[in-house]
Amino acid sequence: MKETEKRKYLPSEIVSLMKKKGYDKFSINKHTELWKSRNAKDPKYSFGVLISKTWYWYETWLKEVQKHCEEHADELKN
Repeated sequence: MKETEKRKYLPSEIVSLMKKKGYDKFSINKHTELWKSRNAKDPKYSFGVLISKTWYWYETWLKEVQKHCEEHADELKN
């Protein structure tokens, strides 16, 4: 069995990916508000990991962000 490292994303990468999907109004600030409102850094959710004082998000969180953007497309798209 091969052990693999989970893909990790910085907040700026998540924002950039959402902007590429057309959510032009999704920003670092909106991302911060979202993770704080969902307490997404709580280890019980396994949405990311803290490595050397930097928080990295996993694919599971990226999917949550995309779902949020889809549900709020009227606010986040131009």
